[in-house]
Amino acid sequence: MTHSEPYPCIIFDSREQLLLTFPHCPSRRGTLHEGDYTLEGLETIAVIERKSLPDYLSSITNGKERFQREMERLKSYRWRWIVVEADFSDIVTGAYQSCVNPNAAIGLTAAYSVRHAPVFFASNHAHAGIIVERLLLMCWKQIQDERAAGGK
Repeated sequence: MTHSEPYPCIIFDSREQLLLTFPHCPSRRGTLHEGDYTLEGLETIAVIERKSLPDYLSSITNGKERFQREMERLKSYRWRWIVVEADFSDIVTGAYQSCVNPNAAIGLTAAYSVRHAPVFFASNHAHAGIIVERLLLMCWKQIQDERAAGGK
């Protein structure tokens, strides 16, 4: 994507409460079947699930069955990620006061990354917006490159 091209629009789910902001892309509310964020034109192939640290830890432990069903539905997407608004060190050191054992949280994070969707940690809300935008723009660029090469 060159600077002369307009940036595509990021779509955030209508149920999303704490909206991310993006350095370059415009954004708009929409109804997503899965996840919290996607890019216009990539709604059926790229999706990002955003979680706060408490929600993430609850999802991988107490709400494990429900979360696994959500992750299974994401497998139909070519690209899918989980972005957690926290430092990974908060889990490793147990800095976040939770009843989740740090070793269990690390193991479950590795398992979800391998089996379902890579997990990215963003140290704060602003960084989460940067990561989400960058991931979606990389998908957009990949699709543009494939079309230019006569592929998909």
